[in-house]
Amino acid sequence: MKRSRWVLIVVPVLIALIWTGWIGYVNTRTTRLSVQVASHLERVTFYSVAEPARVVAEIRPQGQAVEMLVVLRNTRPGSFFTQGAPAQYYFVTEVAGEQYQSPAICCETGFADRSEALFIRGLKEWEKPGP
Repeated sequence: MKRSRWVLIVVPVLIALIWTGWIGYVNTRTTRLSVQVASHLERVTFYSVAEPARVVAEIRPQGQAVEMLVVLRNTRPGSFFTQGAPAQYYFVTEVAGEQYQSPAICCETGFADRSEALFIRGLKEWEKPGP
């Protein structure tokens, strides 16, 4: 085979491998959410907006203030050929039979892993300081 034919085969394959590697890297970035929960809450449960039936993480303080690290994926699962859509998450707090559902709290897509804080002080009292 002539050299020019090898180049026509090898170059597109290399470009495809580089592209899928890059998109794979971007699609696997995460947000590390440091969550502090007040002792009087019974439970804090995190869900994905795209899959609300699936529990992503759960925190049960059991009468003590708790700090937990929750790792959330920044993109929804998808193809290695295109960047995934941003993943969104929310949490539900429970106290004495009452529940509160937060609005979407996370995540931005990008090239780097992120670290954020979330303070949950009461049923409807929470704070997520901005960057």
